Parts: sequence; C-alpha cells; structure tokens
Amino acid sequence: MSLYLRSGFWQLYDLNTYAVARLAWDPDADPAQVTTDWAYRTFSADPATVAAIGQAMALSRPAVTKGL
Repeated sequence: MSLYLRSGFWQLYDLNTYAVARLAWDPDADPAQVTTDWAYRTFSADPATVAAIGQAMALSRPAVTKGL
C-alpha cells in the first residue's frame, strides 16, 4: 500500500499502479490491453464486464482533468 495515496479500494490508483509496473516490465505493452488484463484479474472474467470497465477507465482522464 505504500504506492497508493490512500488506503482502501481506489480503482484509478490501483489501475495506475498496475499499469506502471506492467509497462516497466514490458514497455511495448498496449495500454488498452493492460487495462483489460487488470479488469479481468480484479473484477470479472465476463467479457462484457471487462469491456464496460475498460470503457469507463478510458473516459477517466477527461473526467479527472476537466471535472476537477
């Protein structure tokens, strides 16, 4: 938990930490695939659920940068 800004279940922090580690390990990894893998491991093996989470996370950047 030392890499997280807060304790608890924070999806954006969790995805960012997972993605940074994956990209450090494999710099050529596709960020969309990294997100898909994270959603699959974290939430569900259901393809519709994984796709919905991927779409929500893809929209998170404008939501955070414009919403805040």
